Amino acid sequence: MGIRVSRSKGIRLLILGCLLALCSSTLSAQVEGTNADVNACVKCHKSDDGSYTDTRSGQFVLLTESTTWKEKDPHALAFAQILPENNPVAKRMQTLLANGDDKYRIAQDYRCLTCHSSDTSPSSADLKKKDRFVAEEKLGVGCAVCHGVQTNWQDDHWKGAKVDSLPDETGKTFKFYKWRTETPAFKAKAGMRDLRNPQVKADLCASCHVGSPEENKVVTHEMYAAGHPPLPPMELVTFMEGEPRHWGYPSELKFLSDFANRKPKEAWDIFHIKPEKDENYLARHVV
Repeated sequence: MGIRVSRSKGIRLLILGCLLALCSSTLSAQVEGTNADVNACVKCHKSDDGSYTDTRSGQFVLLTESTTWKEKDPHALAFAQILPENNPVAKRMQTLLANGDDKYRIAQDYRCLTCHSSDTSPSSADLKKKDRFVAEEKLGVGCAVCHGVQTNWQDDHWKGAKVDSLPDETGKTFKFYKWRTETPAFKAKAGMRDLRNPQVKADLCASCHVGSPEENKVVTHEMYAAGHPPLPPMELVTFMEGEPRHWGYPSELKFLSDFANRKPKEAWDIFHIKPEKDENYLARHVV
């Protein structure tokens, strides 16, 4: 799925922003009942400094997710790429889409914000969307955009009761957050997306990288004519690896691999993983 770009740096950057501006649905302190503070995620997911050794959290997730997103992931630049002062392609598009309207701003066009910002209401065509539903736009497409509205789960997933669980390699039991083994249905009800489910993940990515009319995520003929780069073919695993990946495969995360080996049914029901000898994680995503 190679794309050859021979024009300006601005075009390359806008294509990158489009490639990796996934979907939009959260991160707005202006909307009642949501938690927009991305720093609440950064606090724990910035680096694995050993603070969570007692819960083996560094063996469940990488704890470097925020750093990878901020320093390497083009999702973080998705909004910046539709600012005319940053990108000559965006400047040209703004001029053409304005059609003579001096007040038109591409960075306030709901058709652009649905995929290039942390949009809390992508299905809304509100002309004042930027003021009402978009916050922290400088962050581009942030954590909660993909992981779900942080209404109930942000605190619960790390403040929940800890329970004794599996013995570690020394034979001693360790504690982990109860949230970790709640069912996907339970977590979804609280607003957290089940991204370990390949279908859920594929639907989410495709909503921007292919399109979703129900959520106003469509690159129209008018937008293409104004200079919007064409969307390339989407293949989930290639996109996952190129994001770049800020999560570990099941075999790379000791808590999950141990859990799968000891409790295979629960591991499949909760995490959609299998014991390492039976695991076909990437194949499921390709399918």
